[in-house]
Amino acid sequence: SNKIYDQAFEWRFEFPALLDEEGIFTGFDIIIANPPYIDSETMVRVMPDLRNLYTGKYKTTCGNWDMFIAFIELGIILLKSNGIFCNIIPNKLVAAKYAIELRNLLSKNNILEVRDYSRIDVFTNAAVYPVTIILKKGERIQKSLFSIMDNIIDVRQTNYVDPNLISHQSYWDIFFVDEPVFRLILKMNEFPKLIDSNLEVLGAATVADAYEIKKMIEEQKSEDDTGFKLINSGTIDPFQPLWGIKACRYIKDCYMKPVVPQQKLRNYNTSRYHQSKSHKIVVASMSTRYEACLDIRGEYIAGKSTTILLGDDNDLYCVAGIVNSKLASFWLNIVFNSLKMSGGAINVGKNEIQMLPLPNPLPLWFNDIYLLIDSIMRKRETEPYYDTSKEKTAIDLLVYHLYGLTYDEVLIVDPETPITREEYEKEQ
Repeated sequence: SNKIYDQAFEWRFEFPALLDEEGIFTGFDIIIANPPYIDSETMVRVMPDLRNLYTGKYKTTCGNWDMFIAFIELGIILLKSNGIFCNIIPNKLVAAKYAIELRNLLSKNNILEVRDYSRIDVFTNAAVYPVTIILKKGERIQKSLFSIMDNIIDVRQTNYVDPNLISHQSYWDIFFVDEPVFRLILKMNEFPKLIDSNLEVLGAATVADAYEIKKMIEEQKSEDDTGFKLINSGTIDPFQPLWGIKACRYIKDCYMKPVVPQQKLRNYNTSRYHQSKSHKIVVASMSTRYEACLDIRGEYIAGKSTTILLGDDNDLYCVAGIVNSKLASFWLNIVFNSLKMSGGAINVGKNEIQMLPLPNPLPLWFNDIYLLIDSIMRKRETEPYYDTSKEKTAIDLLVYHLYGLTYDEVLIVDPETPITREEYEKEQ
C-alpha cells in the first residue's frame, strides 16, 4: 500500500507531514468517516465502471458488496501502525455475506468497540440501521467491546469478546446478545453446517427464470392435470405446501391452483424441469422464521424467492424437521439479526440455509421425525387446517436432544415450552 500512495503525487503536496524522509507515505494517525451509503444495485445502475474498478482494486469488494466496504478497506490502508479508525456504517457489516472478507480484515486488527445503534433512530430522514466501529491498526492485543445502545448516548449492554473468537466467527450478530444466548449459539455452532451435509442447496429460480415461468402458468382445470404445481414463499407452510388452499401471488397476478405444464418447462430449461421432478424441501424467503415444506412426490415447481434442498428422502425428512423447529428459527434470528427488515422478516436465501448447524451424519433415529412429519402431511391432505401443534412440539423435543440442549437452554429458546423439566430429562 505504501508503494501505491508513494506514486500518488497529491499526497506529497497536500499531506507532506505524512511522508518520511524518503518521501514514502506513512499513514494517518486517525481516520473518522461516514462513508456514502450506496448499495450494489445503485452502483451497477449508476456507476458500473467505478464499481468494476473498485472490485479489482480492493480485496474485500466481493459478491454483492456495498460502497462502505471499499471505504473501510481504504481507511485501514491509509492508517499508520497503531492509528485509530472510526466509522459509522450500515449494520450490514455485522452479518451480510458480502462483508465476510471485510470482517476477516477487521478481525486481524485490534477492534476496540463496535456499537449497535440499529434499534434507535439515528438518522431521522434515512431508513438506515447503523453501527459504529473503532479500531486500532495492528496486532490484536485486547478483548473487543460489542455494545448495544439504549439511545444515542447511553449503552444498554456491553459484551467483552476475545479476539480469537472474533476471528473464528464469520457472523458477528451473536456478540450483541446476552451471555446465556451467546453460549447457546456457540454450542450450536460447534456442529457442522448444512452446506457440509449430503444435501444440495440451490436457488429455485433466477429473475429471468421467474418471468419465463410466469408466461407458462395456467390455472389447473382438472385433477388429471399433470402440470407442476407452482408454490412460492406465500404458499409454503412448515412441512406442507398451501397450494390450492391459499391464493398464490406471483409477479403481480394471483392464482388459486397455478400449474406449469411439464413439457413446456422441459423445453425451456431441463435443469428447472429436473429440479421440479426431484424430491425436495422448498424453503420460503421473506419470513420471521424458517418455513420449509416437503415435496416427496416431485410434483411442485418452486417459484421466485425460494430455495430448494435436494437429497435422499430419509435426509429430507430429518432436515425438514430440524429446519422447521423452534431451535433452528431461534438460531436464524440471532445469527442474522442485523439482516432483518421492518417487521422482523429476514430474506432467507442459500447462505442463511447453508450456514445452519446440522449434525453430520444425521442421526439413525430419524425415523421418529419421519413418523411425526408423515402424520402431519397425511392429516393435512384431508384436513388442511388440522392442528399440528402436538406433532411440532414432539419434533422440537427431538431436535433439542439432537443438539444436546439442557432444559435451561430449552427455556432460552422457548420460555413457554409445554415440556416440563421432568419430562425433558426423562427423555435424555
